[in-house]
Amino acid sequence: MKPFKYLYGLQYPELIEKRGLIMFSMDNIYESFPHPIFIVRDNVFLLVNPQMAGLVGCSVNEITGRNFYDFIYTEDRERVEKEISVFPAAREEFYSWFRIVCIDGNIKNVQVSFFPVEHQGGPALLVNVLDIAGRGHKKNGIKAINYWFGARVKELEKRVADLEVEYSVQKVYFQQLFQNSPEAIALLDGNGAFMNVNKGFQKVFQYSIDEIKGFTASRFIVPDSLHKEEEAFLKSVLGGQNLKKETARQRRDGSEVTVSVQGIPIIVNSKNVGVYTIYTDITGRKQAEEQMAYLSRHDSLTGLYNRAYFEEEMTRLQYGYLYPISIILCDVDGLKFVNDALGNYAGDALLVTVAAIIKDSFRSGDIVSRVGGDEFAVLLPGGGSSLVKKACRRILAAVDRYNRSGPSYPLSLSVGSATSDGPASMAELFREADHNMCREKLHRSQSARSSIVQTLTKALEARDLITEGHADRLQGLVDSLAKTAGLPHSTITDLRLLARFHDIGKVGIPDRILFKPGPLTLEEYTEMKRHSEIGYRIAQSAPELAPISDWILKHHEWWNGQGYPIGLKGDQIPLECRILSIADTYDAMTSDRPYRKAMTYEAAVEELKKCSGTQLDPNLMPFFLKVIRAKW
Repeated sequence: MKPFKYLYGLQYPELIEKRGLIMFSMDNIYESFPHPIFIVRDNVFLLVNPQMAGLVGCSVNEITGRNFYDFIYTEDRERVEKEISVFPAAREEFYSWFRIVCIDGNIKNVQVSFFPVEHQGGPALLVNVLDIAGRGHKKNGIKAINYWFGARVKELEKRVADLEVEYSVQKVYFQQLFQNSPEAIALLDGNGAFMNVNKGFQKVFQYSIDEIKGFTASRFIVPDSLHKEEEAFLKSVLGGQNLKKETARQRRDGSEVTVSVQGIPIIVNSKNVGVYTIYTDITGRKQAEEQMAYLSRHDSLTGLYNRAYFEEEMTRLQYGYLYPISIILCDVDGLKFVNDALGNYAGDALLVTVAAIIKDSFRSGDIVSRVGGDEFAVLLPGGGSSLVKKACRRILAAVDRYNRSGPSYPLSLSVGSATSDGPASMAELFREADHNMCREKLHRSQSARSSIVQTLTKALEARDLITEGHADRLQGLVDSLAKTAGLPHSTITDLRLLARFHDIGKVGIPDRILFKPGPLTLEEYTEMKRHSEIGYRIAQSAPELAPISDWILKHHEWWNGQGYPIGLKGDQIPLECRILSIADTYDAMTSDRPYRKAMTYEAAVEELKKCSGTQLDPNLMPFFLKVIRAKW
């Protein structure tokens, strides 16, 4: 391998007259360049670097001399031939993409850039290749990344004139590669000072070569804390090592960028004369890695540590010396009730609130985690029993402040703790805290549900105000109908309760559906029908409503079996539901709605008669008509 004269940025005469004959091995730079490049003429490979041969899975000798189109996927050949055939010779560069067929039959997507060059006395194409597997591909013609390298020039001619020609060709090749590479590239001399930088360097670091030429990287782009690291890196590369590492560098505006730095020694006649440095911006990749690491340790909903990290810390502290050590467990009372009544969105919002309250009650070094659906845990290294008691009081005091602020639904937490003053099983300590928390939960859970039901009842009353006392009117109608039909007083009492709370499940239906000024869509109607099931779950959780929970579930069943949610028919429907259905239908027709005005008494009676035997119980209809005639 014969060396070639080259030093970027200096004219050839200056090499001879001022600096002596500095020799660069073009093969050295060419073979160590990390991206596939080749030169073709008349569709034949004239020059191929090892990276290109490796891409298709063969040696350089095996691919040199073969037809370029032998390695292009059949369906892409015609398009590529057409693109190359119409490629104007005057253009400096041309971009495309196609699929390469490897020796083993595998298919690889690549982006390429073509440059017209002179090679071995004739026109040719210099082709730079980027394997885009895993990076995606845009068909809108985004430019292929310009990784390319100048072709091998002829061996040094005996005459200087011939050498100058060869040098000029090599300079053009290298200059295009150097300037068009998307990575930030710098050429350093034997002292580590900048000789030249490319466009990518200027884009990343915001410095031009005129500003930094003759200075070392530590003067401009290396943070102060990494100067020694940079010195060691340069020393190793100038010593002949090809190094690659990930580190931080600094832009002109002071911001830091995470980069992968590759240092390639420039060796001439067994002597290191400079460094070819490639900086690849990996900030996005590092951020993604950090995000993945964060998600592996944290709960995605609340931002607290997750159970896996909490258990890792318990294992670590198991064999530590930070005693005493304590665990506090907190459980959200009535979360399932909130999810069932108002939906998971409301439950998630409640969990986020709880997480903030608990986290704000502890030191920054304490490990606050969400370890289950409604369960939170705090690990307190060095925390004794007195500290734990104060922490528990802080949590409960924060809960009280939150509830006094008038939230949509009240918050209730059951709290339990356990402390060990010396080495002990962390699993046992956790179980002790869990036992104490469960015992507290038994005392609080019923009152928590009652508080939530009271809150939901107030929400229902607010909706009733909008419908002008629907529940109050309904209580009077069912009371009169039940008495006229001869029902006992105990049934009438439960009927009045049903009339007031039959629609409690509507607190879980969005207002955009409840008060829509017009007919509901099929999807909206399906959502609206859920209110009977939501109401059933609410009533089941509240002792004062549990006796009427079954009637709340079934109060929209029809006499002919076409109602919901079960499809009961005739006498299968509880009597109380049939009474409510008649009264509710009449009140709905004779009351204003967002999408229509109220019917007259006469029109409502005619509609009731039409619905008798289909939606409404025909046996109860005469009693109800008697009731409303008496009122009129």
